Amino acid sequence: MKRFNAVLKVFLLLCVLCNVIMICWAEEKKGIMEGSSVGMSMDTAMNSNYVWRGFTLDGDPVIQQGVSISGYGVTGSIWGNFDIGADDSLASGEFDFTLDYTYETDKFSVSIGNTFYTFPPSNGTSSEFYIGIAPKLAVSSGLTWYHDYVEKGDYLELALGHGLTLGEGPFVLDLSGHIGYNNELFINGNGTDIGIAAGISVPLTEMGSVSAGISYSLPFGGLSDSGDGNQEDTIILGVLVSCEF
Repeated sequence: MKRFNAVLKVFLLLCVLCNVIMICWAEEKKGIMEGSSVGMSMDTAMNSNYVWRGFTLDGDPVIQQGVSISGYGVTGSIWGNFDIGADDSLASGEFDFTLDYTYETDKFSVSIGNTFYTFPPSNGTSSEFYIGIAPKLAVSSGLTWYHDYVEKGDYLELALGHGLTLGEGPFVLDLSGHIGYNNELFINGNGTDIGIAAGISVPLTEMGSVSAGISYSLPFGGLSDSGDGNQEDTIILGVLVSCEF
Protein backbone atom coordinates (compact mmCIF):
# COMPACT_ATOMS: atom_id res chain seq x y z
CA MET A 1 0.00 0.00 0.00
CA LYS A 2 2.79 2.45 0.90
CA ARG A 3 4.61 1.59 -2.31
CA PHE A 4 1.44 2.17 -4.35
CA ASN A 5 0.87 5.56 -2.70
CA ALA A 6 4.44 6.60 -3.46
CA VAL A 7 4.18 5.52 -7.11
CA LEU A 8 0.81 7.19 -7.56
CA LYS A 9 2.02 10.45 -5.99
CA VAL A 10 4.96 10.54 -8.40
CA PHE A 11 2.61 9.77 -11.32
CA LEU A 12 0.23 12.56 -10.34
CA LEU A 13 3.05 15.06 -9.78
CA LEU A 14 4.57 14.31 -13.18
CA CYS A 15 1.19 14.64 -14.86
CA VAL A 16 0.46 17.98 -13.18
CA LEU A 17 3.89 19.26 -14.24
CA CYS A 18 3.28 18.04 -17.79
CA ASN A 19 -0.07 19.84 -17.80
CA VAL A 20 1.64 23.10 -16.88
CA ILE A 21 4.38 22.59 -19.49
CA MET A 22 1.85 21.72 -22.20
CA ILE A 23 -0.22 24.82 -21.45
CA CYS A 24 2.91 26.98 -21.65
CA TRP A 25 3.85 25.42 -25.01
CA ALA A 26 0.33 25.94 -26.26
CA GLU A 27 0.58 29.63 -25.33
CA GLU A 28 3.68 29.92 -27.50
CA LYS A 29 2.23 27.61 -30.20
CA LYS A 30 5.20 25.30 -29.92
CA GLY A 31 3.47 21.96 -29.33
CA ILE A 32 5.93 19.12 -29.86
CA MET A 33 3.37 17.30 -32.04
CA GLU A 34 2.47 20.33 -34.18
CA GLY A 35 1.81 19.24 -37.77
CA SER A 36 1.58 15.58 -36.79
CA SER A 37 -1.39 13.20 -37.10
CA VAL A 38 -0.76 12.15 -33.51
CA GLY A 39 -2.26 14.15 -30.64
CA MET A 40 -1.91 14.11 -26.87
CA SER A 41 -4.24 15.25 -24.11
CA MET A 42 -4.01 15.45 -20.34
CA ASP A 43 -6.36 16.44 -17.55
CA THR A 44 -6.15 16.77 -13.80
CA ALA A 45 -9.27 16.91 -11.62
CA MET A 46 -9.92 17.40 -7.92
CA ASN A 47 -13.33 16.15 -6.83
CA SER A 48 -15.17 16.15 -3.52
CA ASN A 49 -15.77 12.38 -3.84
CA TYR A 50 -15.57 9.56 -6.39
CA VAL A 51 -18.80 8.24 -7.92
CA TRP A 52 -18.85 5.75 -10.83
CA ARG A 53 -22.04 4.53 -12.49
CA GLY A 54 -24.06 5.24 -9.35
CA PHE A 55 -21.54 3.61 -6.98
CA THR A 56 -19.80 5.81 -4.41
CA LEU A 57 -16.27 4.40 -4.55
CA ASP A 58 -14.89 7.02 -2.17
CA GLY A 59 -16.56 9.64 0.02
CA ASP A 60 -13.29 11.52 0.51
CA PRO A 61 -11.79 14.15 -1.83
CA VAL A 62 -9.82 12.61 -4.69
CA ILE A 63 -7.39 13.67 -7.39
CA GLN A 64 -7.93 12.10 -10.80
CA GLN A 65 -5.46 12.26 -13.67
CA GLY A 66 -5.81 11.18 -17.28
CA VAL A 67 -3.30 10.97 -20.12
CA SER A 68 -4.04 9.86 -23.69
CA ILE A 69 -2.28 9.66 -27.05
CA SER A 70 -4.32 9.41 -30.25
CA GLY A 71 -3.54 8.89 -33.90
CA TYR A 72 -5.15 7.33 -36.98
CA GLY A 73 -8.31 6.48 -35.03
CA VAL A 74 -6.49 4.66 -32.22
CA THR A 75 -6.29 6.05 -28.69
CA GLY A 76 -4.32 4.70 -25.76
CA SER A 77 -4.98 6.17 -22.33
CA ILE A 78 -4.05 5.84 -18.68
CA TRP A 79 -6.27 7.13 -15.89
CA GLY A 80 -5.54 7.22 -12.17
CA ASN A 81 -7.50 7.99 -9.01
CA PHE A 82 -5.85 8.94 -5.72
CA ASP A 83 -7.66 9.25 -2.39
CA ILE A 84 -6.46 12.40 -0.59
CA GLY A 85 -8.80 12.13 2.41
CA ALA A 86 -9.14 9.75 5.34
CA ASP A 87 -12.70 10.29 6.58
CA ASP A 88 -13.98 6.89 5.48
CA SER A 89 -12.70 3.33 5.18
CA LEU A 90 -12.87 3.20 1.38
CA ALA A 91 -9.54 2.82 -0.44
CA SER A 92 -10.14 3.99 -4.00
CA GLY A 93 -6.61 3.94 -5.43
CA GLU A 94 -6.97 2.95 -9.07
CA PHE A 95 -5.13 2.74 -12.40
CA ASP A 96 -7.05 2.11 -15.64
CA PHE A 97 -5.58 1.35 -19.07
CA THR A 98 -7.76 1.76 -22.18
CA LEU A 99 -7.17 0.98 -25.85
CA ASP A 100 -9.78 2.39 -28.23
CA TYR A 101 -10.43 2.46 -31.99
CA THR A 102 -12.90 4.99 -33.38
CA TYR A 103 -14.20 5.06 -36.96
CA GLU A 104 -15.57 8.43 -38.11
CA THR A 105 -18.10 9.30 -40.83
CA ASP A 106 -19.92 12.54 -41.63
CA LYS A 107 -23.02 11.29 -39.81
CA PHE A 108 -21.70 9.35 -36.83
CA SER A 109 -18.73 7.69 -35.16
CA VAL A 110 -18.34 4.14 -33.85
CA SER A 111 -15.93 3.22 -31.05
CA ILE A 112 -14.72 -0.16 -29.86
CA GLY A 113 -12.25 -0.80 -27.09
CA ASN A 114 -11.19 -2.43 -23.86
CA THR A 115 -10.39 -1.10 -20.39
CA PHE A 116 -8.21 -2.95 -17.90
CA TYR A 117 -8.97 -1.82 -14.33
CA THR A 118 -6.46 -2.22 -11.50
CA PHE A 119 -7.06 -1.51 -7.81
CA PRO A 120 -3.66 -1.77 -6.08
CA PRO A 121 -4.89 -1.23 -2.47
CA SER A 122 -6.99 -4.40 -2.72
CA ASN A 123 -4.89 -6.16 -5.39
CA GLY A 124 -8.05 -6.32 -7.50
CA THR A 125 -8.38 -6.21 -11.29
CA SER A 126 -11.13 -6.34 -13.86
CA SER A 127 -11.45 -5.97 -17.62
CA GLU A 128 -14.22 -4.55 -19.75
CA PHE A 129 -15.02 -4.58 -23.47
CA TYR A 130 -17.18 -1.81 -24.95
CA ILE A 131 -18.71 -0.67 -28.21
CA GLY A 132 -20.52 2.62 -28.78
CA ILE A 133 -22.09 4.81 -31.43
CA ALA A 134 -22.32 8.61 -31.41
CA PRO A 135 -24.42 10.45 -34.00
CA LYS A 136 -23.16 13.88 -35.04
CA LEU A 137 -25.95 16.18 -33.90
CA ALA A 138 -26.23 19.70 -32.51
CA VAL A 139 -26.32 18.06 -29.07
CA SER A 140 -23.51 15.64 -28.24
CA SER A 141 -24.90 12.14 -27.68
CA GLY A 142 -23.79 8.55 -27.51
CA LEU A 143 -24.99 5.05 -26.71
CA THR A 144 -22.41 2.62 -25.31
CA TRP A 145 -22.58 -1.01 -24.17
CA TYR A 146 -19.96 -2.25 -21.70
CA HIS A 147 -19.36 -5.91 -20.87
CA ASP A 148 -17.15 -6.85 -17.93
CA TYR A 149 -15.95 -10.34 -18.81
CA VAL A 150 -14.23 -10.82 -15.45
CA GLU A 151 -17.15 -9.91 -13.15
CA LYS A 152 -19.70 -11.11 -15.76
CA GLY A 153 -21.88 -8.01 -15.84
CA ASP A 154 -23.17 -5.47 -18.36
CA TYR A 155 -23.78 -1.73 -18.40
CA LEU A 156 -25.66 0.22 -21.09
CA GLU A 157 -25.32 4.01 -21.09
CA LEU A 158 -27.04 6.81 -22.99
CA ALA A 159 -25.14 10.09 -22.60
CA LEU A 160 -26.02 13.64 -23.67
CA GLY A 161 -24.07 16.89 -23.49
CA HIS A 162 -24.04 20.46 -24.80
CA GLY A 163 -21.97 23.59 -24.34
CA LEU A 164 -23.45 27.10 -24.41
CA THR A 165 -21.24 30.17 -24.81
CA LEU A 166 -22.25 32.82 -22.28
CA GLY A 167 -22.57 36.22 -23.95
CA GLU A 168 -19.58 36.91 -26.17
CA GLY A 169 -17.40 34.48 -24.20
CA PRO A 170 -14.99 33.22 -23.14
CA PHE A 171 -17.08 31.42 -20.51
CA VAL A 172 -18.96 28.29 -21.57
CA LEU A 173 -21.81 26.63 -19.69
CA ASP A 174 -21.40 22.85 -20.00
CA LEU A 175 -24.49 20.71 -19.44
CA SER A 176 -24.46 16.92 -19.51
CA GLY A 177 -26.33 13.90 -18.31
CA HIS A 178 -26.58 10.15 -18.63
CA ILE A 179 -28.84 7.26 -17.81
CA GLY A 180 -27.31 3.85 -17.28
CA TYR A 181 -28.77 0.35 -16.97
CA ASN A 182 -26.79 -2.10 -14.84
CA ASN A 183 -27.27 -5.84 -15.33
CA GLU A 184 -25.50 -7.73 -12.52
CA LEU A 185 -22.35 -5.59 -12.64
CA PHE A 186 -21.19 -5.54 -9.00
CA ILE A 187 -24.81 -6.07 -7.91
CA ASN A 188 -26.93 -9.21 -7.73
CA GLY A 189 -29.83 -7.93 -9.79
CA ASN A 190 -30.57 -5.00 -12.09
CA GLY A 191 -30.39 -1.30 -11.43
CA THR A 192 -30.40 2.12 -13.03
CA ASP A 193 -28.47 5.29 -12.36
CA ILE A 194 -29.03 8.83 -13.60
CA GLY A 195 -26.35 11.49 -13.55
CA ILE A 196 -26.72 15.19 -14.33
CA ALA A 197 -23.97 17.80 -14.35
CA ALA A 198 -23.41 21.50 -14.97
CA GLY A 199 -20.19 23.46 -15.07
CA ILE A 200 -18.45 26.59 -16.27
CA SER A 201 -15.30 26.33 -18.38
CA VAL A 202 -12.91 29.03 -19.54
CA PRO A 203 -9.89 28.72 -21.85
CA LEU A 204 -6.48 29.42 -20.33
CA THR A 205 -4.70 29.27 -23.70
CA GLU A 206 -5.59 28.11 -27.20
CA MET A 207 -5.23 24.49 -26.07
CA GLY A 208 -5.72 24.57 -22.29
CA SER A 209 -8.80 25.23 -20.16
CA VAL A 210 -10.07 25.11 -16.61
CA SER A 211 -13.58 24.25 -15.47
CA ALA A 212 -15.56 23.95 -12.27
CA GLY A 213 -18.80 22.05 -11.90
CA ILE A 214 -21.35 20.17 -9.87
CA SER A 215 -22.99 16.83 -10.60
CA TYR A 216 -25.70 14.71 -9.01
CA SER A 217 -25.95 10.92 -9.06
CA LEU A 218 -29.24 9.09 -8.46
CA PRO A 219 -29.27 5.26 -8.16
CA PHE A 220 -32.42 3.16 -8.54
CA GLY A 221 -33.43 -0.50 -8.33
CA GLY A 222 -30.73 -2.92 -7.28
CA LEU A 223 -28.21 -0.10 -6.97
CA SER A 224 -30.16 1.62 -4.20
CA ASP A 225 -31.62 -1.54 -2.60
CA SER A 226 -30.22 -1.84 0.93
CA GLY A 227 -29.94 -5.60 0.42
CA ASP A 228 -27.95 -5.25 -2.79
CA GLY A 229 -26.03 -2.18 -4.03
CA ASN A 230 -27.04 0.00 -1.05
CA GLN A 231 -26.11 3.26 -2.83
CA GLU A 232 -27.53 6.72 -2.14
CA ASP A 233 -28.04 9.98 -4.01
CA THR A 234 -24.76 11.88 -4.11
CA ILE A 235 -23.55 15.37 -5.02
CA ILE A 236 -20.06 15.77 -6.47
CA LEU A 237 -18.14 19.06 -6.74
CA GLY A 238 -15.07 19.30 -8.92
CA VAL A 239 -12.42 21.39 -10.65
CA LEU A 240 -10.70 20.26 -13.86
CA VAL A 241 -7.62 21.51 -15.74
CA SER A 242 -7.17 20.07 -19.23
CA CYS A 243 -5.02 20.61 -22.30
CA GLU A 244 -4.39 18.95 -25.65
CA PHE A 245 -2.08 19.34 -28.60
